[in-house]
Amino acid sequence: DDVYSLNRIQNNFSAGFAGFWWSHVLKSKLKRFLTLFQSKLQSDALVVFIDNRRVKRSSTPIIRIDNDGNTYQIRKLEDGREYEVLKNFPTKQEILETLGNKIKNFKMELLKYFWLVSYNIQE
Repeated sequence: DDVYSLNRIQNNFSAGFAGFWWSHVLKSKLKRFLTLFQSKLQSDALVVFIDNRRVKRSSTPIIRIDNDGNTYQIRKLEDGREYEVLKNFPTKQEILETLGNKIKNFKMELLKYFWLVSYNIQE
């Protein structure tokens, strides 16, 4: 099973959390992921996301932007191998637009290196 099906998850939960996940989902798949993720949550469930902010002179440089606006970085392993990794840095407006209108009590906290979003599912 993967995050785009969640078929094995039978219950509906009172809360959902995803850490450092949002930035690694293609923009074209975010709404699909959120719809499935939230379908496993009860009405009024609390949802929390945390992820990295883009910070000058601290973040790994962006090496490529695709046609959909997804950004990519190079990650180098200790053994010298390098991989291109999807790493998006959404704005508050992009997050709100992606979440849509089936949420309430939206809050966003911007820390030096991270952002936190919380909200409740609204039926």
